[in-house]
Amino acid sequence: IMSTAFDANKNVTGFLGVTRDISKRKVTEDLLRKSEEKYRSFVENANDIVFSMTPNGIMTYVPEKWTGLFGYENNEVIGSHASQFIHPDDYSRIVDFVRKKVIGEKDNGTVECRLLHKNGSWRWHSLSYSPILDAQGNVVLIQGISHDINERKRTEDALKKANRQLGLLTGI
Repeated sequence: IMSTAFDANKNVTGFLGVTRDISKRKVTEDLLRKSEEKYRSFVENANDIVFSMTPNGIMTYVPEKWTGLFGYENNEVIGSHASQFIHPDDYSRIVDFVRKKVIGEKDNGTVECRLLHKNGSWRWHSLSYSPILDAQGNVVLIQGISHDINERKRTEDALKKANRQLGLLTGI
């Protein structure tokens, strides 16, 4: 804050000012920025997809890699309801799993479901969720991790088919 000092004849006689040392704040801001950059780099480069949504299922964050894996731009996902991307046959199971996590059941497992690619195909993913609570213990955000298990599911299906065929052959 700076002001000008005048004498009785309205001549400038000096300046009056107050300064505040904000060095500690600047150091803290710099550390926070570096921490955020590190976290964002980790999330963007992880093999899995880290995402977040509101307790009522509105997507609030997906990494840039979502576009490469599912074909949607981030602005097509963020603000949308998660149900748009979950196979209808899997949706009630996902809702039940998330509900249990939100009410605090100690299930550290994952749930498998099919997620919709923009081209209309479905890809199998394993999902894990964690609620984020405010100071009063209310769920304010749900964070999740999605792992692509499409190849594993294809291998399992091929193995089941081979076992069925083998069973037919041994029955003959």
